[in-house]
Amino acid sequence: MTGFTDIIAQHVVPLSPIPTGCVPGGTLLDVPRCILFDVYGTLLISASGDISMGNAGPENDPRLRALFRRFRIHADPDVLVRRLTQAIKKTHKEQHRAGIDFPEVRIEDLWRQLIPGFNRREARRFAMHFEMIVNPVFPMPNAASMLQVCRSRGIPAGVVSNAQFFTPHVLAYFFGPPAAAGFQKQLLLYSFAMQCAKPSPRIFDAARRRLSAMGIQPRHALFVGNDMRNDVLPAHRAGFKTALFAGDKRSLRRRKNDPDCRNAAPDLVLTDFNQLISMWQSAGPGRR
Repeated sequence: MTGFTDIIAQHVVPLSPIPTGCVPGGTLLDVPRCILFDVYGTLLISASGDISMGNAGPENDPRLRALFRRFRIHADPDVLVRRLTQAIKKTHKEQHRAGIDFPEVRIEDLWRQLIPGFNRREARRFAMHFEMIVNPVFPMPNAASMLQVCRSRGIPAGVVSNAQFFTPHVLAYFFGPPAAAGFQKQLLLYSFAMQCAKPSPRIFDAARRRLSAMGIQPRHALFVGNDMRNDVLPAHRAGFKTALFAGDKRSLRRRKNDPDCRNAAPDLVLTDFNQLISMWQSAGPGRR
């Protein structure tokens, strides 16, 4: 399926969401003409609550030590993770000075800097193993069904997510190739490729332009994400309809103490994708 299927398969373990206690609610007058998803905490359950990016958790995990031995890395995992975190912060500062509002790194480039002798292929395979160990992921319940409903109704789907090179491979592993899952190539916007991260308006403006090229206005598109600051607020400011996905306590970010989010409200609150499927089915096939 992908060049990283063997690695992903080694590490996949079933995960279940932790209920948030949130009450689903809200409504849409019409079925959206397009739906855009966040990945970590939305389409995928994330054990760490988000993409890891150096937040490795228990560095004494025997799986990490075995990984380091396999790649002949002699540094202790805790030391290397600290160096990775420092490298990310340094790169972010440099990008800030270059005028990037919310910087993003390419994680394989940082691993090559930190591990002498790594070529690009080795760095990518190591990074894939590392991420799957420190941040296990699994499909959110009914996410696959949601995507198939989009596809069956002719509703193009897309992704707007903080991500690294491995994220598209993980999505393909769980949901199939992008076209089979209903994703439109031009609507796959990943932070590592955009060279900036959410909540930068640049990513949402790019999504808006690409939808416009397809003849879809932002008000006719729905953005679904688990973070009020990184997902709902910038998507609303870009003109999209919004849904806060409150399906897993580990990843839900309501940001009640964030002054920008204090008065913000999504159009929908979802705790399971079945709620959106039911809403669309009740709208009938012609209501677009």
